[in-house]
Amino acid sequence: METFHLNAEKKEQVSEMVWAKNNSIRFGKVKNLMLWNYSINILHKLKLHENNMMEKLSLNIDGKEYLSEILCIADNSICLEKVKKLELFNHSINILPKLKLREEGDVEVLWLDAREMEHVSEIIHENSNTICVENFKILVLCNYSVNLLRKLVLHKEAELLSMGADKKEQVSRMTCAENNSIKLGKVKRLWLWFYAINILQKLVLHGENAMEELSLYADKEEHVSEVVCMENNIQLGKVKRLRLESFAISILPKLVLHEENVMEELTLDFNETDHVSEIIRAENSSILFGRVKNLVLELFAINILPKLKLHEENEMEEFCLSADKEEYVSEAIFGENNSIWLGKVKNMELELFAINILPKLVLHEENVMEAFCLSAGEKEHASEAICAENNSICLGKVKKL
Repeated sequence: METFHLNAEKKEQVSEMVWAKNNSIRFGKVKNLMLWNYSINILHKLKLHENNMMEKLSLNIDGKEYLSEILCIADNSICLEKVKKLELFNHSINILPKLKLREEGDVEVLWLDAREMEHVSEIIHENSNTICVENFKILVLCNYSVNLLRKLVLHKEAELLSMGADKKEQVSRMTCAENNSIKLGKVKRLWLWFYAINILQKLVLHGENAMEELSLYADKEEHVSEVVCMENNIQLGKVKRLRLESFAISILPKLVLHEENVMEELTLDFNETDHVSEIIRAENSSILFGRVKNLVLELFAINILPKLKLHEENEMEEFCLSADKEEYVSEAIFGENNSIWLGKVKNMELELFAINILPKLVLHEENVMEAFCLSAGEKEHASEAICAENNSICLGKVKKL
């Protein structure tokens, strides 16, 4: 069976199955199982085929009254195995303590989404200290479920922790916590979007954590207001890939990386000047960023290039900029020539108006470039570079031009 969806709005619609013995209703094979409202109370009555591998188990409850039966059973009494993704929506999140995974890898993804505070209030206020979800390598917390983070024991080396909140009040309990008070352990990828970004300073990663990716997205200024206004910086440790989009770029000056960090890729992406109004006013070379192998600046993000300060021994694999509008580089070209330090660069490609920042760049005196490429369709795309003094742009050795 591809998908089985059962929605019972009335208790009597599933009354006979509720009174059945546990694991007594043989169900065969099913890829996607969806139980809504009263039908969730038969979850522990079902017995799937021993070779069944379920792609997704999705539970959704609109009202607390639908949980009347299943909340009476003992904690850790519903065994889940061979389920790739578990989704709990709204009130169904309250059955989380009832679930038990037999071994690591039984369920790879846990997705929690609560649209109202009442959906998670009971778990938050329970006397029990924690809920173990350490067998889930990927954890997604949406809206009010973000408040459960302090109650959860995560995987010792989580593949992905993703958190997002559409409204400020959905993370109000978390933003009131002390900074560096929520221990996460080791996390390979951390994604925060919208108001969830404001809890970044509350998180503590393992001292030896080396994050594969940190991605932050905010399309409103208030999504990052708590972080921007804080006095202290945020210690990130080692991060291989950092991606900041839209208003999330404004917290860039607050981020502090490990002194030995070598970033594989730094991506900054925004399409409105309002997204970086604070950074544009910062002093040049005031944002320390250490070593970066690949620097990706898109649209208006090119204008903050003068604000970055890379390591004096930085070695960049690729430096590629493209700007189809002059305003994307309008701030960068106002700086002094030879004022933006890049270190060693193997491959450089500048397209359209981005060519005009060429006189501003400084490469390492021993730099050997594999390839150097300029692409301009109009004279104005390179007007600033053309007006520079002869022999004033030092590229060092270039193998392919």
